[in-house]
Amino acid sequence: MNAKEIGRKAGRVLEFYLPDHWIFRSQEDQEDYGIDGEIELANESDNATGFIFKAQIKGQKAVSIIENGTTASFSLKLERLRYYMQEVEIPVILIVVDVTTKKIFWKSLQDDAQLRESMNLALDNSQKNIAIHIPVTDTLPEKDEELLASVEANMNWLRASALSRMTSPIETMIKKSPDVLIAEMLEKSKQTNFHLFSEAFERLYVSGEFDALFDNAKDVLNSATEKVETRFCAGLYIERVYLQKVDPRSEEYQRLCFNLYVLLIELVRENKAKEYIRLYSVLLLRSIRLKISVDADYHYYLSAKMSENDDLTKWVVDFSRSQVVLRAAKEVEKVVHLINRIIFSGNKYLLLEALPRIGTKVAVFAHRLSMDGLDEQSNYLYTWMKFCIDLSIDLSKELDQENFIAEILVLNSTFKINTPEADFHLDESFELSKLIKNESIKTSVTDTIAKIKADIKKNNEDATPEDELKFFRERAKALGFNYDDPKDEMGQIIKQGLKDYNPERVIKDCENLIVFPSSAQGIPARMLGLPSAAMKWVHCIKMGHAMGGWDLDNIYKSPIEEFGFKNQYCKSCEHRNPRTSDWHWNSKWQNEEMQKHKEIITKIDSM
Repeated sequence: MNAKEIGRKAGRVLEFYLPDHWIFRSQEDQEDYGIDGEIELANESDNATGFIFKAQIKGQKAVSIIENGTTASFSLKLERLRYYMQEVEIPVILIVVDVTTKKIFWKSLQDDAQLRESMNLALDNSQKNIAIHIPVTDTLPEKDEELLASVEANMNWLRASALSRMTSPIETMIKKSPDVLIAEMLEKSKQTNFHLFSEAFERLYVSGEFDALFDNAKDVLNSATEKVETRFCAGLYIERVYLQKVDPRSEEYQRLCFNLYVLLIELVRENKAKEYIRLYSVLLLRSIRLKISVDADYHYYLSAKMSENDDLTKWVVDFSRSQVVLRAAKEVEKVVHLINRIIFSGNKYLLLEALPRIGTKVAVFAHRLSMDGLDEQSNYLYTWMKFCIDLSIDLSKELDQENFIAEILVLNSTFKINTPEADFHLDESFELSKLIKNESIKTSVTDTIAKIKADIKKNNEDATPEDELKFFRERAKALGFNYDDPKDEMGQIIKQGLKDYNPERVIKDCENLIVFPSSAQGIPARMLGLPSAAMKWVHCIKMGHAMGGWDLDNIYKSPIEEFGFKNQYCKSCEHRNPRTSDWHWNSKWQNEEMQKHKEIITKIDSM
C-alpha cells in the first residue's frame, strides 16, 4: 500500500471503532494545517454537547513497538508538533492507526510537559522530526473514557496556560472597562484565587511539604485582599499542619488550635461571612473548649475517687471539682445546641464535618456521667449521639461521600465502647461498611473495626497473657495514664498491676496456690479492667492460709526471713507440690479457679 492508501484505510478503521456517541467531522479539505478532523460528543438524545477536540490521524502499515513491547513509537515532523503545541488553542489528540493489526493508539499533546521539553531541545538542535512515544495500553475503543479524561485535562491546561500569558491585551481591556465591570472582574478574580489556593494547599499537604504549606497558608490567612472563604480555608490547612507536626494530645496542640480558632472567629465576624462559615468557626472553638473541659472533668473525677479515704483532700477536690463539672456540662450543652442548629440549617456537609470533631468527647462525658451514677443524663447523651450518627450515615450515603461514611462508622464503633452495647455497635458498623464501594476505604474501615473489636476482646480465652498485657498498656496510654512516670501516682498503680497481672511466677511453686484480686478496686483498675491494679491475695486452698498486699512479690517472698507467704507457710509444708514445667497461667484458668473457689475467696476478701 502507498501512503495515500494507508491514510484512507486508517480513517476507515478509526471511524469504524469510534464509540457511537462520538461525532467525527473530517477537516482535511479546510486547509487546517496538520489537523485531519474534529470529534464532538453527543448526549443521549443525539444532540451535540460542545465537548470538542481536534484529531491528527496518522496511518502506519506496522506501528513500531519498542521498550519490550510497552511503547508504540511514531515519528512526527517537528514543525507540525510545534504548531500543535504553541499555536492551537483546543486540545489536539494524536491518533496513530496500525492498518495491519487495526490497533488504534492515542496521545494527548499540548499538556505533556516531557514532550514539550523534548520538542524545545529538538528545535535547539535544528531537528526535522521527533519521536512520539505512546503507551501500548492507550488504545481505542478500549480506553475511550481515559481518552476523554485526557482531553478534559488538556482543556484545563490550555485555560490555565492562557491565563498565565495574559499581559498587555488584558491591561488595555481593563483601562477601557466601566467601574461595574472592573468590580465584577475583581470578584471573579478572588473566586478564582480561592480554587487556586485550595488546590495548591492540597498538593503541598499530599506531598508532605508541611513547612511550605504553613508559610503559604499563613500569608493567605493574613491577606486582607482575599475573600473570607479563601482565608478561612487557609486557616483549616494550618490546623492540618498542626495535626501533622504537633502531638494532638499535648497542651501545645491545644494552645495552637485555640489561638487559631479565636483568630478565625474574629475573621468571620469582621467580614460578615456566610452562615455556614460562621457556624463552622464557632464549631472549631467549641470543639477545643469541649476537649479541654471534658478532659479536666475526667481528671477531677479520678482525683475525687483517689481521695475518697482522705476527708480533707476529698473536701478540697470536691469543692474544685464542682466548678469543673459545671463548666464541662455547659460546654457539652453548647455543643449539643450547636450541632442541632447545624442540623436545622440543612447544611449536610457541615454536619458531616462537625460530628467527628466533637463525638468522641461527648461520648467520654456520657461515660463519665454513668460512672458517677447519673444514668439518665448519660443515656440522654448516648441517645442524642446515636441520632446524629444515624443521620450522618444517611446523609453520607445520599451525598455519595464515602470518606465521611468511614469517619462516622468509626465513631459509631467507639462512642459506646465502655458499655455492654459495644459489640452491637461494632457489628452494626461492620455491616454498614459493606455499603462502601471504594475498596481502599472499605478495607481501612473494616480493619479499624476489627482492631477495636480485638482490643476489647483481649480478655477472652484465646488471648495470651502477653496479648492481654499489650492491650492494657495501650488502653492505659489512651486514657492518659503515664505508668513510666514515677510522679504519676495512678500510673504507678497501673504499673504494679501490669507487673502482677500474670502471677505464674508465684503459683508455679505449688498447685495448691492461687492469686486473686480484691473486689475493692480503685478507679485505675476499674477504668482499665485491670484487676491486678489493686490489692491482691495469695491463698493456699489446701491449708487455708491467706496473705494480702499491693506488691505480689513482697506478699509471697519478702526479703525479710520472718515475713512473706512463702517464708511463713510454704518452706516447711509437707503438701507443697510444684506444678509441671509445661504448665502456664492464663486468664481462662484464672476465671475457672475463682469460680470454683468463689465462697472462700469472698470470705477472705471480706476480712
